[in-house]
Amino acid sequence: MFLYDQRAKPLREWDRGTQFLSTFAVSGFVSEQTPEGVVLPSRPSSVVLVGNPGSGKTELVERFKRCFWISYHNDLTVRPLLTLLRKAEAGTLTHLGASEFNKYFQRKASVAEGTIGLLSGAMEEGITQYSVGPTSMRFETPARLGLIAGCTPGTMSKRRELLAEMGFLSRACVFDWALPRSERDEILKRMNRGDPSDLEPIDLAIPPSGKRAIVKWNPAIGLPVQGYVRQHWPENDLRTFKRFKALMLARAYLVGHSVVTDDEWEWLKSYDDYWSRMIVGDA
Repeated sequence: MFLYDQRAKPLREWDRGTQFLSTFAVSGFVSEQTPEGVVLPSRPSSVVLVGNPGSGKTELVERFKRCFWISYHNDLTVRPLLTLLRKAEAGTLTHLGASEFNKYFQRKASVAEGTIGLLSGAMEEGITQYSVGPTSMRFETPARLGLIAGCTPGTMSKRRELLAEMGFLSRACVFDWALPRSERDEILKRMNRGDPSDLEPIDLAIPPSGKRAIVKWNPAIGLPVQGYVRQHWPENDLRTFKRFKALMLARAYLVGHSVVTDDEWEWLKSYDDYWSRMIVGDA
């Protein structure tokens, strides 16, 4: 288990980003237990870092390559995506990793739109039936697949309207990413010394095969979270609240809590600078 000490000194942005993406990486293996005892599986949460070349987004996204339930593809079309969805249906895959998500748009517009449209469906309600042309596939259980990706600002600016129309932006946490100058200077020093420690892959523990971690949700903590999302994202409050809830459940699992506590709420609020940069589309 990759555990975090909440009493530790303030983290570097690189480490904050690593913690942040870790919750997305395990989100597909956590289930919510309601106060009534009902267990509700969470959907894999998705995140896209939007940053210039050299911002560290690629290296951060790729820190999770040892997580076998994340499949990395820097170029993808519908046919291989359908194969990945079969694995998602079987529970062996929860996320698609794409450190160069902008390359998905470098194919013909119809090909790119078909791929992103299918992926958008998998990120939220899941895919139960796919029938386009001669290809027809049925999934016995909804095939859900989250996304952990990096993208350039140019691609996001050019494709933002399309992504909003397809519902993609309301289904992923998309925000601007950059490292402060001080950390970039430190990276230069490490590169000069040949020190790759910051790029070491992250190891995350998940429950035994076929099982999910069950974390109890606390409705009392949910009340201020609801107020927070209504204040900042009134037009997209439902999906934003669902996203925050899933991340708090995942965070609780990562730090070894069986129930969501105020610690998880404080942790979520500690990323207020991230949330203020979030790019949100129509609900």
